[in-house]
Amino acid sequence: MLRLLYRYARVCLLLVGVGGLAGEVAAQTWTASRVEQARYQVGDDPRWASPVWVDTTWSSFWLSAPPDTQAVFWVRAQVHLGEVTAPPTQPPAIDVPGAVRTYGLFVAALAASELYWDGVLIGTRGQVGSSAADEQPGPIGDLVRLPDSLATAGVHTLALRLSNFHRPPSINYYIYGLSVVDYEAWSAETPSLMWPLFFLGGFVLIAVYYATLFVLDRRRTPYLFISLLCVTVSVLLLAERWRPLFGYTYEWHLPRLLVITGATCLLSALLPTLFALQFRFPWRRTAAALLGLGLLASLFMKSYDQKSEALFWCGLVASFIITSWAVYRRQEGSVLAWVGTAVCLGALLVFDWSFMDRYFFPAFAVLVGCLLISLGLHTRAWQRQHEAALLTAARLEIELLRKQLQPHFLLNTLTSVIEWMEAHPQTAVRFIEALADELRMLAAISSKTMIPMAEELALSRAHLRVMGYRKDQTYTLATKGIEETALVPPALIHTLVENGVTHNRYYSPTVRFTLVEERDEQLRRYRFTTPPPSESAGLQGDGYARAGAGTGLRYVQARLEESFTGRWTLRSEPVSGGWQTVIEIRPAP
Repeated sequence: MLRLLYRYARVCLLLVGVGGLAGEVAAQTWTASRVEQARYQVGDDPRWASPVWVDTTWSSFWLSAPPDTQAVFWVRAQVHLGEVTAPPTQPPAIDVPGAVRTYGLFVAALAASELYWDGVLIGTRGQVGSSAADEQPGPIGDLVRLPDSLATAGVHTLALRLSNFHRPPSINYYIYGLSVVDYEAWSAETPSLMWPLFFLGGFVLIAVYYATLFVLDRRRTPYLFISLLCVTVSVLLLAERWRPLFGYTYEWHLPRLLVITGATCLLSALLPTLFALQFRFPWRRTAAALLGLGLLASLFMKSYDQKSEALFWCGLVASFIITSWAVYRRQEGSVLAWVGTAVCLGALLVFDWSFMDRYFFPAFAVLVGCLLISLGLHTRAWQRQHEAALLTAARLEIELLRKQLQPHFLLNTLTSVIEWMEAHPQTAVRFIEALADELRMLAAISSKTMIPMAEELALSRAHLRVMGYRKDQTYTLATKGIEETALVPPALIHTLVENGVTHNRYYSPTVRFTLVEERDEQLRRYRFTTPPPSESAGLQGDGYARAGAGTGLRYVQARLEESFTGRWTLRSEPVSGGWQTVIEIRPAP
């Protein structure tokens, strides 16, 4: 396990290093001039492309707050280009004095557009139209090469003829960037944007593997959640990388944002839920309610970037709290889960807006690696407990059957049969039939791990009929609210009944045991009540046998652990109407 952890850590560090290198390459892309403020005019006049046109009466705006309009309109800005030599900030291999640089105009906007540089049409993006039917949407982002003859030092006029009839009204920030950039360096940046896709195959394989485990291995809920988690991350990865790698026309921008927001919301809900199930977080209802409120509030943020950031904060903070609690309780695998969550939360805290673009996927790869190892450690511990419970149950099952068929019991039984055959032959026949029924039922269920409650009650009542003949009394088992189709370990109630009859002495002609079931969404509770004995020799001062001692109760505990590992409790205590044994079973996570 340590060797596996070491190898995975090396892979994660390598991928994070690749991500950092890709980020540095992107940071080195040279921007000669970036447009921050411009002027616009609604309408359409080809003269507005001319550099000599006076636009002082036009409305001024910042690109971060473009005009809220759906129309044909023009945008004009002044762009200053300095000397066309490589700047000194570039690496020495590129910093050659006098080297001519190729310029490009990068445009990112939800619009169709025509691009004019000093009155010369240098490119089109889609087809500008006077209505949605006439307009052909342009690409969400496009790089147009500036002719060398126009890329001279000095001030230039950039004019854009735009139409945005396919822009969704919910998106107000729709001009993302107007920049003059290094054409060659910008074009070469595309391969550096592909490196997060290396994670895609791994996430898909993990999703398929754990989905298969969920189907084949007891349908353990954490397996399903980690599969869904990896599927969600794969969808998020594809949606995030689609724009820079493949592009799309701008009417598809809102569907992509909705996919990203939905996947982020689902991811932020699945991650803490998975940790809550894995570590059996006790306040799951409260945590789910608070998390749901946080996620809902995040969806009301103004921009989609703000929505995604707020959603990640909700999911990671909730996961950090749950894993911190698990570390405090020293649960198996909790430290690794906490480390993975802390890595993602730290990356979100440090890198903020760039977290989604560059650092989310390597950070989440670390989290998934820690999660897988944590889940493996947790599963191994659970399997050990389960195997130990199976061995204990098998041993105690043999002891229980041996106790049921012990020589003393057989000797007394045969003696009673002989006496009844001489004095009351019909009673002897009925006793033998009752004993045969009980032994037949015991043989039928001895190899099973779970049986319906109806069979368990039939076995218990068969034993009471046998003991009624033996002790010349009438024993009954009254039930209330019992779901007879519910599955329970074999001989669970039978053992409690046998203890109640064997370890207590009654002189009343009729002895009544009761079994009541209470259930809700949180648990299923069985209350078995033994009536107060008339006389108890060699027992506790309160007149009852010690409820937690003996082979019978050990058998019950072992069977519960085998079938409901970590999800059951058993307690026995005196009550006003006798002695009560309470078994509580929580639903599977």
